[in-house]
Amino acid sequence: MTNNSETTTTPEDQAVPVHLYVLLDRSGSMQSIHAETVAGFNAFLAGQQINGADARLTLVQFDDQDVA
Repeated sequence: MTNNSETTTTPEDQAVPVHLYVLLDRSGSMQSIHAETVAGFNAFLAGQQINGADARLTLVQFDDQDVA
């Protein structure tokens, strides 16, 4: 008896590494939704961890302050 249950991987089946870019507004106008923003970002990260994909994240923050 032979085992013909061999599986093949097609390019569509292979995980593709992902680079996520997040731009975060830290200006004073965003203070009223600070908690919701943090909660949403944390939920997004949790979803990415569950997904198990190979991902990198770049987080960039800006605000209304001058750079010295």
